[in-house]
Amino acid sequence: MSLQTLDISEHERLRELYHTEILDTPSESDFDDIVRLTAQTFNMPVALITFVDSDRVWVKASVDTPICEAKRNEAVCHYTIAQEEVLEVPDLREDTRFRHLSQLQAVSAYRYYAGAPLATSRGYKIGSLCVLDKKPRHLTHDQKAALQVLARHVISLIELRVRNREMAQLSEMQNKIISIIGHDIRNPLASFRVMLDLLDDKSKDFDEEEAAEMNDLLRKQMDSTLDLLNNLVQWGKLHVRLNKSAPDSVDMHKLVNRVMRPLEFSVTLKGNKFINDIPEETYLLADEQALEFVLRNLLTNANKFTDKGNITVAHQFADNQHLLSVRDTGTGMDEQQIKQVLYENGNYYTIGTNAEKGSGLGLSLVREFLSKINSSLAIQSTVGEGTTVSFNIYN
Repeated sequence: MSLQTLDISEHERLRELYHTEILDTPSESDFDDIVRLTAQTFNMPVALITFVDSDRVWVKASVDTPICEAKRNEAVCHYTIAQEEVLEVPDLREDTRFRHLSQLQAVSAYRYYAGAPLATSRGYKIGSLCVLDKKPRHLTHDQKAALQVLARHVISLIELRVRNREMAQLSEMQNKIISIIGHDIRNPLASFRVMLDLLDDKSKDFDEEEAAEMNDLLRKQMDSTLDLLNNLVQWGKLHVRLNKSAPDSVDMHKLVNRVMRPLEFSVTLKGNKFINDIPEETYLLADEQALEFVLRNLLTNANKFTDKGNITVAHQFADNQHLLSVRDTGTGMDEQQIKQVLYENGNYYTIGTNAEKGSGLGLSLVREFLSKINSSLAIQSTVGEGTTVSFNIYN
């Protein structure tokens, strides 16, 4: 991998690194054992396991060095992750790329460096296993192969941690689904049964207005329950997809039109109007299904709190990121309501302008999926004037 290619794919590489949640974790015996074994195997005074962040190189485990982290442009490991094989520098003082390191007190005593990139199973190089010596030297072919084997063992440990964490999250997700089904779906279904029994009761003489009111309640309850079921189904699919798929090139104008189409009927019933303000052929790299899920929930929520108004989806691009926003002219929120929307875990909801109910799950899942792609919700709102909900996607 060339340095030019590294720059192009840097966002995805960092996303992979952050997904491991390894940065700034305390020392662990498994990693400490590997660096001790590495130092002994190659008869080197220093061995390190490092991870290359956006602007720093952080040390997870080390032998015989107090270094915890360094500026990325002052670390040889920055170059190691651009290699497919072991990077060997026989003499740091003689290599023009690294002569400046001799001026740094922390590494000025070292002359030799060899590092194997830590490449994940998806091919992203997130760090290195490296050794240093105070005198120039060379590794044999077999020694370089051994260093790569040890580097693969480091990655195996990291990916095992990730799998264990994901299994715990899956168990938590299953428990949450069981809880939702047991409460937020079972209760509405029980209400359906009661209302249907009332309508079927020949002894009850409902006039036209009462029957219409009963039917309206049934429709609203059904809409709310179907929306909840749709979220649960999408949630399960996306949990698997987001951890395994590469990002798509998404035409945002077409995607927004596709999301808006099935919602048009409920929007028209409230006298609202959808506006797709994203220019045609606006592309970004992201998981298309996740974006569809997020936008559908934000548009549904905007319609819930808007009557005879406009709901607009807009886009801006600046500082290498896409800012997507859903703006409505509805009831708006005060500061306390905004905090509840941003931080409550699915337990907070309010009644819409047409008495629409919800479980609060939709926005909770939106926040969860955005966090997986290093994004988050931002809300600007004025009571009585409307709300703008936005999130960013880095490209």
